[in-house]
Amino acid sequence: MLIDESVRSFLDGLSTDEPVPGGGAASAMAGAMGSALFGMAVAVTRSKEAEKDEELRSAANRLQILGARISLLVDLDASAYAKVREAYRLPRETEDQRVERARRIQEACIEATLVPLETAERCLEVLETADDVARLSRASCLCDAGVGNFLTLAAIMGSLMNVTVNCQQIDSDPEFVANATARANAVAVRTQEQFERVRETVTGRLAEP
Repeated sequence: MLIDESVRSFLDGLSTDEPVPGGGAASAMAGAMGSALFGMAVAVTRSKEAEKDEELRSAANRLQILGARISLLVDLDASAYAKVREAYRLPRETEDQRVERARRIQEACIEATLVPLETAERCLEVLETADDVARLSRASCLCDAGVGNFLTLAAIMGSLMNVTVNCQQIDSDPEFVANATARANAVAVRTQEQFERVRETVTGRLAEP
């Protein structure tokens, strides 16, 4: 599994001429790192400032659940794109082969759309959870929370680009495309709001004497 590889191995994989892992898996990895950084800020704060433990307990649990799911999506994204590649490589010499190839391509592209869409939606949940993290985290963890905010933003925007590209390949199910596009647009709008809220809280607290 990609998520179990070393950082060097994952980076080496990204830098080759092989399309897997690619931008989708990298986006999910960024989201997993963003969630982990928020989780670290929570963990340090809870261990050093006991009076904040109760307020941050829910955020800690939520970030743990979201981080685990987003980590899994790293491999699910790579697997989904591998299926798209396999479908495009199917033979197309006969009419039956062409029909089967077209069907498999559409199925694979739908799966390859759903995975980054879920990545974006789960990462948005991370940003929503990060409100309390930015507000309550220990001052020494504010930079970590800020980096987590930017990583999670990158994860969402990268995932949404993959949704757009894959939707462009789907012509067998316009209802699916319309629904996926609407979900992606809703995530994009909410993401900007949440990212700015967390960024303003972090930068505001960093500016305090």
